[in-house]
Amino acid sequence: MLGVKVSDIFNALQSTLGGFYVNDFNLFGRTWQVNVQAEAPFRDAIEDIYRVYVRNSNGAMVPIRALAQARLVQDRKR
Repeated sequence: MLGVKVSDIFNALQSTLGGFYVNDFNLFGRTWQVNVQAEAPFRDAIEDIYRVYVRNSNGAMVPIRALAQARLVQDRKR
């Protein structure tokens, strides 16, 4: 409905909260790897997920809040 693929949501979350390989480039005779990741203070809390936006099929930025809800679930051990 909003024109966002599930894979794009996962990529946005991974690149912001985890890390994401972009490409390599050559400079000064060396090959450098490009990775993206948000700074630690911007990925500490559950609420930080709501600062992530995903580009839809029309090129507009859609907030994660419009697509999903984040909540902590405690694992109960039997």
